[in-house]
Amino acid sequence: MSHIEDQIATLQHTLDQHISSGSYLKAQKCKDQILVLQKQLEQFEISSMNHEHDQALTHLKDEQALRFREFQRKWKQIFASIQDDAEEHRAQLIAKHENERQCVLEAFEFESQNKTVKFSSELINYRRVEGVLAKQEKFAEAAEIKKKADDLQALEEERYLINRENALKNRMKHLIKRQKVEYSALDQRLFKKRQEREKTRLVELNQLKLQISNEKHQLRQKQSLEITAQKRAKSPQRVGSPNSSRRRSPGRNTRSPYATPKK
Repeated sequence: MSHIEDQIATLQHTLDQHISSGSYLKAQKCKDQILVLQKQLEQFEISSMNHEHDQALTHLKDEQALRFREFQRKWKQIFASIQDDAEEHRAQLIAKHENERQCVLEAFEFESQNKTVKFSSELINYRRVEGVLAKQEKFAEAAEIKKKADDLQALEEERYLINRENALKNRMKHLIKRQKVEYSALDQRLFKKRQEREKTRLVELNQLKLQISNEKHQLRQKQSLEITAQKRAKSPQRVGSPNSSRRRSPGRNTRSPYATPKK
């Protein structure tokens, strides 16, 4: 770029000399050369600026991609922590429920051991009559009563065992129902907690996307203004302008050197 600027400066000096000497055709040719070089210089500077802008945009995209990956990594850890916490709470509740079932079974077994079958008055009466007949040596009648008593006792013992089993089933049924309510409540709490985190993540994601979009827009807008300013600064100006022309003396003809000579 510097050699083009040097050429323009040299041609500008030559142009001033041609204007001063009245060599207008040479001045025009010199002016055309300057305009060509100025255009080349402008294109080179714009190309360099575009390259710098592309690098800046690439750097911004890389930095934004890094931020997005960090965002994803952070939320992956958060949801993994939520999952671990949920599994731990479920395991604790399952252990608690299992302990409760064992306690119910042990308590029921203890109660059963300290409880005997309460026989009916009919059976008690059969046993009393059986004893009386045996003492009276009425063995045939005693045997008949004994058979009735044995059959009734077996029936009442069977009924006792059935009632005992049903009582245990009912107790376990109520326990399991309560435990299901507890497990459902835990699942709802965990689900609600995850939903809240997902809402927070979505808000942060939208904020990040908006921030990234605004940064790109601001950078492109800034770069567009820079290119516009560069083009405006390098727009073709009148070669041989007062900045490069020599100051004319008061009595000298000030007619434009590009005007058509009078015949």
